[in-house]
Amino acid sequence: MTISTMRAALVLLAVSALANVVQAWQYLGQRDTLAELRRDLAEASAGIAQARAAVDMCSASIDEMATAAAALEDQLEQARKQAQAAASQRYARADQILSAPAAVPGDVCASAQARVRDILAGRARGGEQ
Repeated sequence: MTISTMRAALVLLAVSALANVVQAWQYLGQRDTLAELRRDLAEASAGIAQARAAVDMCSASIDEMATAAAALEDQLEQARKQAQAAASQRYARADQILSAPAAVPGDVCASAQARVRDILAGRARGGEQ
């Protein structure tokens, strides 16, 4: 083997070694990047799982609130009907009182006192209010 052939082989060997070093460096960089991406993906997946759990909990709470609101609506409707019935009775009683002739004609004060006496006597008997 001649010196020029040896030099050429050494140059080729040096170029090959340099290419291997460059490839190894690129591989290590890609490996580190891939590891970071995998870690980011795992963190994002965990975040998505937490978000889904929060959404599920929120949905369950909304369903519970809707059920409670429906029950409350029924209770309020019943209370409104009862209040309306009681008000109707009181309006009828008020109309009866207002349409009754004065207990003592010509004396408004004495008529009012007589009316109050009648109302209190009715309450004592457990009747009118």
